[in-house]
Amino acid sequence: MIYTTFYASRSGVKRSPRAKFRDVWVSFKGSVWALIMPFIIIGGILGGVFTATEAGAIAVLYGVVFGFATRSLNFKVFRQCLVSAVIAATGPSLIMATSNVMTYIMTRENLSAILVGYMTSLTTNYYLMLVLVIIIIVILGMFIEVTSAMLMSIPILTPLIAQMGYDPLYFAAIVVIAFVAGGISPPVGIVLYIVAGIENTPLSGPVRHIWPFVGIIALIVVAVMFFPQIVLWLPRLLGLGY
Repeated sequence: MIYTTFYASRSGVKRSPRAKFRDVWVSFKGSVWALIMPFIIIGGILGGVFTATEAGAIAVLYGVVFGFATRSLNFKVFRQCLVSAVIAATGPSLIMATSNVMTYIMTRENLSAILVGYMTSLTTNYYLMLVLVIIIIVILGMFIEVTSAMLMSIPILTPLIAQMGYDPLYFAAIVVIAFVAGGISPPVGIVLYIVAGIENTPLSGPVRHIWPFVGIIALIVVAVMFFPQIVLWLPRLLGLGY
């Protein structure tokens, strides 16, 4: 948020006028039906009605039915939405397909277990081991789709929690943030492809501007490493036993 404010100020982005209460209320009334969608998604997932993937499909179905019911959507616009969705999803889908092949090869060769064994032979230092884990995760995230990389690496890295005495939530937070850094970094950077597809812009644009955010995420990882309370204070406040 701080960097975005700085970038907007430096780039001369004009500040939008502050909305009045009446404008907010009118906008809220007009978006009530759209705001129901997050409740369907989150409520369905937490209630065990459907999985996260199925929630996306249910949300799309809800949007289509609502669009046709209110006549804000017709078959011509619906066709344009489908074409745009396919175009935006093609790049990430190709990356995920290639990543799955690479994941299969790396899993078959037991590469993750070999890496963990090599790491433990190098050091048993609490923080140095975390640094090694972060480096491996970021590299995996750079070359493999994040979901596939998680499925491949997390089961292998989990024994490190008990072996090194890491708090599970603390370790999970660092791993997730490191995967975010890898997921937005070239050459794969699937998030970059998704953003470029949505905005219909060349990939070179997001790549050129992503590096400050990568640096900020790196600083966040370092902060979480040395100040665990950043991620642990709220669960402990809620009495979740961490």
